Amino acid sequence: MSRSSLFRLQRLRWLIPYSDDKWLDDCRRRESRLSNTRLNQNTGECLRVAGKQPSTCMIGPARLISALGNMNLGSVIALFAAVTTFGAGYEFPSGASRRSPDGKWELACHSQGQAGHSLLLKKVGGPSFELLRFSRGCDALWSPDSSRIAVTDWWASDRSDVFIYSVAGRVSKRTVAKLLPKTAIPKKERCGHCYFEARKWLDFHRLQIKISGHTDEAPVYGFEHEYIFDLASGRFQEVKKKPNQPVH
Repeated sequence: MSRSSLFRLQRLRWLIPYSDDKWLDDCRRRESRLSNTRLNQNTGECLRVAGKQPSTCMIGPARLISALGNMNLGSVIALFAAVTTFGAGYEFPSGASRRSPDGKWELACHSQGQAGHSLLLKKVGGPSFELLRFSRGCDALWSPDSSRIAVTDWWASDRSDVFIYSVAGRVSKRTVAKLLPKTAIPKKERCGHCYFEARKWLDFHRLQIKISGHTDEAPVYGFEHEYIFDLASGRFQEVKKKPNQPVH
C-alpha cells in the first residue's frame, strides 16, 4: 500500500460501520469542513478528490466497501483498526453554539477565512474570549459538572492534541501530549502519525484519552492505546492496547 493511500485513509478517519442514516448525516457535516470532500446524494458515497484520481468510501450497516487504489479488503480492515475513528463531542467549525451542562457557559466558533477559526468561551450574559485558534477542526467535550472542557485539535494531517481547559475561577490550560510520560508509548509512535483524542469524561476529573496512528519508519505498523487521565493526581492509567497492525 502506498503512503498516499495511507494518508487518504488517515484523513477519512470518521468512516466506521454504523447505520446508513447516521453515516449520511455525519458525511454532510464533514463535507462543510473539508473542501475537497463531496457527498454523492444518489449513492450515499463520500467522495474525496485526491489529485486527479478520486477515491471513494461508503459505509453500510455491516460492511466496508472501498476503492482506494490497489488496496485489498484485508489491508483496509487492518488500517482502519489503527486509524482514528469518528471524533467525540461537539464539532467545530460550526455555526451553532454549545452550552455547558449547567447552562452557564457557551462555546461558539468564529471563522476568519484564511486566518483560521477561533473557539470562543462565553459566560451566558457576559463577554466572550478566545480559548483556541485552530486551522482545521476540533471537537469539544464538557465535563459533567461544567468545570472543564476537553478540546481535541486536529491541527495537522499527522498530528492532533488534546487541550484541557478549566473554567472554574481563572481559565487554565493543559496539553495532554506534553503531560503524557515519554515512556508511555514508543518514541517511533510519537514521531509518526500520532493522534491524541479525548473520548469521554468518566466523571468531573477523569478523562478517557485515545492515542492512535501509525509509525513512519519501516516496519510501518498501526497502533492504538487508551488511557484514563486523572486531572486530580496527574496520572495516566493505560486501560487498553490493541495489538499492533502491520501496514503492507
